[in-house]
Amino acid sequence: MRGVVITAVLFGAFLLPSVVNASGYLRIICVPGVGIYVDGSFMGTTEVDNKGLLIDELSDGTHTVKAIKKNCKPQVQKVEIRSGKVTELKLRFVKCKKKNAVEVKQPDTNLYWLRCPIGQSWTGSYCEGDARGMSWHNAGNACPGGYRLPTREEFVSLLGGCDAGARSGKKEGRCKSCEASKTCLSMFGRDDGDYWSSSSDVAAPSDAWTVVFSSGDMGYDKKEKDNDINVRCVRSGP
Repeated sequence: MRGVVITAVLFGAFLLPSVVNASGYLRIICVPGVGIYVDGSFMGTTEVDNKGLLIDELSDGTHTVKAIKKNCKPQVQKVEIRSGKVTELKLRFVKCKKKNAVEVKQPDTNLYWLRCPIGQSWTGSYCEGDARGMSWHNAGNACPGGYRLPTREEFVSLLGGCDAGARSGKKEGRCKSCEASKTCLSMFGRDDGDYWSSSSDVAAPSDAWTVVFSSGDMGYDKKEKDNDINVRCVRSGP
């Protein structure tokens, strides 16, 4: 009986620690600047040289990994760690918001608008400089490659809340102001500029339809194509 007891003690003293201390490694492979959490504890940030992050001394078994990247949807995955082994986890972020892009997508459409009117430049957080007014004929060539003047209908879609005249495409009318429009406000802030559309007034070929962001007016004045009016640019995309 004593021999059995001694054997049990020796087992606990010499074998059990090797089981308790069994650990493995986790290598995170992804773009730099991603914060990595394992089972709720912060383990570090992936390195700028694209080597990712190597985490050691993780116990055998299943662990929860959470990866956080600015402006992206966090990723959460389960990984199995084995003693003495290196487990690799490759992460790819696809659901990210391009907050600093020079263009912004109009929700629920395939339209991509430049954040700033012609004459201004995007700093990453606001439009800098002065918008440049020009004639309708010059406005048609002012947008950079791939972009164009918006149609009257696209302005109607952007502002929303338009009356029958604005929606008709043939009469003067009124939509919401940019500030009152949830879509326009989220894209351009409290913009109060006047802008050319690419749509000519069929009843008066020397005129083109304009929109006034401060009031939502569609073509009530400043319609003559020789007037100097600001320019916004848009493109159609996937």
